[in-house]
Amino acid sequence: MKKVYLTGAVFAFSSLVIAQTNNVQQNLQNIQVNPVESGIHPVNAINDNRAEGDLIMGGDFSNPGNWTNTVDVNGNQWTVETTTPANLTTYMGAMASTTAANGFGAFDGVTMLLNSTVVASDATIDFNPTISCTGIAGVVLEFEQRYRAFNSDETIVEVSGDNGGTWTEYLVNEDVVTNATAVQNTISLNVSAVAGNQSQVKVRFRWRELAGDPQFGAGYGWMVDDFRLIEAWNYEMALITPKYRMGVGLTYTEGLEYHYIPTSQIDPIEFSCQMINNGGMIQTGANLNVDITGAGAYNQSSPSSDIALLATDTFVVATPFTPSAIGTYNVMMTAGQTNAENDVSDNTFGYSFDVTDYTFGRDNGIESGQITNIGGNTGLSMSIGNVMNVFGNSVIGALDIKITSDAANESKIMYGAIYRLNAAGDAYDWVAQTDDHTITNSDVGGFVKLVLDAPVTITAGEEILIVAGHYGDDVAFSTAQGTEVQTVFGFTDDGATLFSLASPSAVMIRADLRDFTSVEEVTVDNISVSQNVPNPFTNNSVITYNLNEAANVSVQIVDVTGKVVTTINEGNQNAGEHNITIDGSTLAEGTYFYTFTAGNYQVTKRMVVSK
Repeated sequence: MKKVYLTGAVFAFSSLVIAQTNNVQQNLQNIQVNPVESGIHPVNAINDNRAEGDLIMGGDFSNPGNWTNTVDVNGNQWTVETTTPANLTTYMGAMASTTAANGFGAFDGVTMLLNSTVVASDATIDFNPTISCTGIAGVVLEFEQRYRAFNSDETIVEVSGDNGGTWTEYLVNEDVVTNATAVQNTISLNVSAVAGNQSQVKVRFRWRELAGDPQFGAGYGWMVDDFRLIEAWNYEMALITPKYRMGVGLTYTEGLEYHYIPTSQIDPIEFSCQMINNGGMIQTGANLNVDITGAGAYNQSSPSSDIALLATDTFVVATPFTPSAIGTYNVMMTAGQTNAENDVSDNTFGYSFDVTDYTFGRDNGIESGQITNIGGNTGLSMSIGNVMNVFGNSVIGALDIKITSDAANESKIMYGAIYRLNAAGDAYDWVAQTDDHTITNSDVGGFVKLVLDAPVTITAGEEILIVAGHYGDDVAFSTAQGTEVQTVFGFTDDGATLFSLASPSAVMIRADLRDFTSVEEVTVDNISVSQNVPNPFTNNSVITYNLNEAANVSVQIVDVTGKVVTTINEGNQNAGEHNITIDGSTLAEGTYFYTFTAGNYQVTKRMVVSK
């Protein structure tokens, strides 16, 4: 079945599955502290010779009496553990904090998975002692964690400067990809705005499930340990929200990131970032430097400026970069300042992109998650994909869609489709759709090329949406890096309801800007080649070709990944009509491309093997 939607879909957004890592989270200095018996690391005396990086106070979980937890409306609560609960071990692996053996805090969200009675969850665990930060303007909070993201759960650190009267939230793990592997790391937050110079500081951890999805329950879980407040380093800043965008000022004002850029779509790439002052002093002479190596070279810096205490500032490199040569470009973005910093590990961000002949995509090529369906739509069709700006006139002849290595994908049906943003900018109109494709064993875990019946013309300046879809059997489509909200969209079963992901990751779907149209006969100077008959075929198919003059003839057959599967050498052939038989029994089911070479002339056509 091929589903065709002829009308535009109104923008009816729903929040969904993929969460992200707070860019403000930085792995600053992992200060090793020996816990005392009470489980509290005491504050240094104010009249001591205090220094940047000194411990103010910290706490592990060796004494559960130092912690108070709340029970949420579902009856779930934080617990203090010395071994990882079985549920969390199964889904997240064991807690690996420095002092896990003497206790850590754990919230088990696995108990709520697939629980239709779950409503919005909200549970906290509070560190009971009050902490004095008197005389300390810059305060950094660090803790160790293990976390795995699920639906719409939020992980929050809350800090109070007035003994719990009011609380300020610090959202962490925003960029952690949903359903990916668990992360085990150290989180560092500058909490000077709340705790600086305050005598009654309190700290707590909060797990919150925003929606309480009745279809899929809540999250996996969160484990925390070894939190500490330290005096901020004098000179310490972090590079956050690095941006490398094409199409700045088009339908997306700040542009979008592309990791596969065909030569027909090359456009200037602009670089910017925010930097946050995590230190106890003004960060002077801060700037952003961008260095590119590989297929092209570039080195430019932004203007310099000072970052005030507790402030965040934006830095933009004035001169964009326009790649030219085909190949891989390696980009390093570095935040610098006048003074030497204690830790520069949070001052750099690296990535790469490729200029290609014809592949156009936003994913970075690294699978980090998957999406099969959305809550409330189980058993119904769904499509999901990325919006893209068009920078040059071209055509789309096929869509390459990555599916996960889950064996359950085999024998399921998938398709690809293209939509175009209408003139009013309020709906995506259906443009074209591929034939349905039944997933084979060889497809699983790789890209599947779905060729359109006719190429779709795309025009510079417009916006398109390319999607991967299924008819309710929940094909697991691969996702990659986190990306901007309202740049990943999909359609639910009715085909007219558009949704967007609340915390999206780029879907691994790419446009192939080549024309794969099959015609009855293609003639190139000395050689004319007819379409193989029958097509599709199972056993044998015949290709007829005609030479205007004698020539050496060969035929090469490749699969959709470009792998050569068969080469046939016909040798020197006289002028006139000839036939060649392709043995389909030696080929796996799927799409292939055969290239006839006659002397200096070549013709390429498409054929399909059906089992």
